[in-house]
Amino acid sequence: MDTGQRLWHLPEDFVRPYAHLEYDKGWAVWDKGENALEIWKVVQSEGERGQFEQVAILHHDCETRGFHLRYPTLCVVSTQGQAFVYDLSQETSRLHTEFNIRTGAVGHLCQEDKAVMYSFGTEGYHFHSKETGGLLGILEPKTCTTHVCHIRHPLLTPGYKHAQVEDSPSPPYLPGPPTRDHLVRLELDSGPHSRHTADYLSPEDDEWGAGSLFGKIMVGVSKSGRVIICSDWPEAIRSRERAAAVSTIIECEANPSNFHLGGWLSINHNRVLFEVADSLYILTLPEDGMPFVHQPQPIFATPLSASQQHNIPASWMGVFDDCIMSTFALLCRRYERIDPTQSENEAIYHIRTYATKAIRVMSFTPDV
Repeated sequence: MDTGQRLWHLPEDFVRPYAHLEYDKGWAVWDKGENALEIWKVVQSEGERGQFEQVAILHHDCETRGFHLRYPTLCVVSTQGQAFVYDLSQETSRLHTEFNIRTGAVGHLCQEDKAVMYSFGTEGYHFHSKETGGLLGILEPKTCTTHVCHIRHPLLTPGYKHAQVEDSPSPPYLPGPPTRDHLVRLELDSGPHSRHTADYLSPEDDEWGAGSLFGKIMVGVSKSGRVIICSDWPEAIRSRERAAAVSTIIECEANPSNFHLGGWLSINHNRVLFEVADSLYILTLPEDGMPFVHQPQPIFATPLSASQQHNIPASWMGVFDDCIMSTFALLCRRYERIDPTQSENEAIYHIRTYATKAIRVMSFTPDV
């Protein structure tokens, strides 16, 4: 990350476009197409680091929609009512559990030690045992209306001095210069959000997408820009009354027509990241995991693009102990010949500008 040196790569045509990648503790998984997953792991190579080798290809006879890796466990979900749990610690990547779930899973899932959570859109989140496959319970955000608050959409001005970069077809991909002051501080206000677009979805009709677990805390994001924060999901799936008591709904401004099933999110200890519209929100939770109006813990927002004219959704985000990382949209310049038959001395070039993505790192300790 400091030098931009490329440690390892595969040929461009070896991985399908827009493949989903999961990585944990030296293991990487991505979808190969035709309902198959590739499993790779880091190998020790003398004098080199970051080298991977393929260890398995997992084939499925149903439409696989999503997967989540938490080594040594890989969970896979199908839209056709099937779920799989693999043990990657075995040399043959053994299938540990296969069980039936409700049909129509949207593809978002997350696991913890003993349970795996699947998103079912308007039907909320279903929790199953990884060991037996049994249904542990259902969390329906549409019933969690006891604690509702909202965040006013921030007025973000990206203002990045390096909003455009030169096209670099080969490494090293040098990191850009560090910058500051791109965070806008926000506050929670009580009650539902008052500003809605024409295609606004009510809580009963809203579709829930990505969800994440950290211990007992569960976070999910919806198509209409709602975020549910549940401080004790094992308690919440016992009953609707308990779910309402330990859950908070935060409403943000979003346009459901171009925000399909919500955006990305991440949680680590008491920090939560989530994407709504063109912004990355950073929320710090109180000790009990229940956000409240005018809480002293900070809430920030930052743009996901260097240009307001190119609002491109995030492809990934993660919060760690010392930093936040996410994709970030930039404008890239490429010089192209108008007439490719002309010689180098005679050639006339035009500049083609297009949007591309970089990885942005926001450090909690920038001066260390």
